[in-house]
Amino acid sequence: MAARTQRAVARKPRRGVLVALLLLQSSGARPGKTRASPAELHRQRLQALFDCLARTHGGPSFISDGELAILRQEALRRLHMSFEAESTDQISRQAEAGADGGDRMEEALTRTSEWSMAQLSDPHAKYIQPAQAEEMSDRYHGRVELGVRTCDEPCQSTSGGWQSLRLPPRPRMWRTLVTAVAERSPAERAGLRVGDEILEVAGNALRDGSAQEHTAVEPLLQAEEGARVPILVRRIGCDRPIRLSLRCTLLPPRTVSTRLVRLPTSRGAAGGWRPGHAAGEAVDQVAAILQIDHFGAGTAREVEAELRKLSARGVAGELPLGGAQRLLLFLRLPPFGPARKARMDGVQRERAVRAVLFDLRDNGGGVLKAAVQTSRLVVPRGAHILSLQKQRHGAVYTVSSFRRRWYHRSTPFGARPRRRSIAKQLEMNGACGKTRWEDVPLLVLVNRNTASAAEVFAAAISHAQRGLILGSPTFGKGTSQAFVSLEDGHALTFTVYSLAAGARGATHPLNDGVKPHISWPWPTRAATFPALADREIVLATQAALASLPTR
Repeated sequence: MAARTQRAVARKPRRGVLVALLLLQSSGARPGKTRASPAELHRQRLQALFDCLARTHGGPSFISDGELAILRQEALRRLHMSFEAESTDQISRQAEAGADGGDRMEEALTRTSEWSMAQLSDPHAKYIQPAQAEEMSDRYHGRVELGVRTCDEPCQSTSGGWQSLRLPPRPRMWRTLVTAVAERSPAERAGLRVGDEILEVAGNALRDGSAQEHTAVEPLLQAEEGARVPILVRRIGCDRPIRLSLRCTLLPPRTVSTRLVRLPTSRGAAGGWRPGHAAGEAVDQVAAILQIDHFGAGTAREVEAELRKLSARGVAGELPLGGAQRLLLFLRLPPFGPARKARMDGVQRERAVRAVLFDLRDNGGGVLKAAVQTSRLVVPRGAHILSLQKQRHGAVYTVSSFRRRWYHRSTPFGARPRRRSIAKQLEMNGACGKTRWEDVPLLVLVNRNTASAAEVFAAAISHAQRGLILGSPTFGKGTSQAFVSLEDGHALTFTVYSLAAGARGATHPLNDGVKPHISWPWPTRAATFPALADREIVLATQAALASLPTR
């Protein structure tokens, strides 16, 4: 009872203490805390930099924890000496007064941070400025937007009778039209279409007028992540305006583009790399090229969508058409007989995809997780993809491994659980007369500039015996870097893992590069001329398909 009374008395402050607390709160201060000086704030930022180095993926790869602690103390000493070059109090007063003292302190912190990253014995370690850090984040992870592109165009022309009568021209009125809608963007999900005229954005009506008086729509379409942006549009064919609600989200960058190239028509005896065709039968070969510029946050989803589109086209012996397409094809076909059968076979050959090519030439890498996710789409179940390794005290050990597990659901290519080589699978299906999507050859085009995450994808397909590598040996980077954003807008990038591919033992470090199955010297300037580039791809594809076993 006495103890409870003492706690009750202690819980109730005296009147003088209460007044002092109110005065402290009104002045913006806090009891027991003093405002840190600018020099102390910069020291805290340097401490935060080393905390990120020590805690991210077990720390840098090329120095030990003890060496990192010594480096921290040396960096703090260097920063203190930079501050002591001039009077700390004088710099602090200049910084509070808005003079250039704070800029000199920021320069000292930048120099010390850059020196610290240079001591990691890591060629990829950098202290990145805020503008460059934001640019890198947008390139690989995307930016928060609605996925809408607009343009302003005049509602009416000023030419005609006004000029012929030599009267002052009527002022030109402008309107805002939607010119592009990004795939899988908030605008596409909300139902916005190309050609819609935007009348109102977030309650702000777009005022028509001259080019100077017309309301700009781009600032109105920018919002924070998760915010709702209501839009009122006028659509051709609709009597009333349509009101849409778009939710602003992080939109990954577009990294995959697909095109089809037609291979020369060959006979089953000479080019019978596909089972199910009789000898001497004409086969129209079509190859699909998936060009991956770099591996971003949405690359795996883009590749999966493109593979599903290719699956809808069918393979040899299949013609997946909808009801309306079947009716239209029935009306266009000749009467029953040999001509009708020949026309049907021609449509089948025209729609069939014979090979899928992943163009990784000049692909400098990107997000490692995206490369692993993309590899899981095409390698068989149970196939090893990648091993992350650390080097400590002269020894290399594996931290974690990535594979396509047995319980993963089927992919667009429906990879089988059993790991058979392409040659073995084609021989088995050729004997049975079967043609399946998992038998479609995968070809990976690489060159000397293929590096980092692109090498991970190529090595996973090669060691899983799921496809062939065409081109020249890759760059051989063999390391993975962490990208860490700091609170002040700067960013750090440094090596955290060594990469290895191959079997379960991961006996193939990627710093040696990926060796191609078929060596092919790509022309230096082929990318400048699309027709020449496609011609080279056709020749390389023919050489790769010719190396596969025939029926």
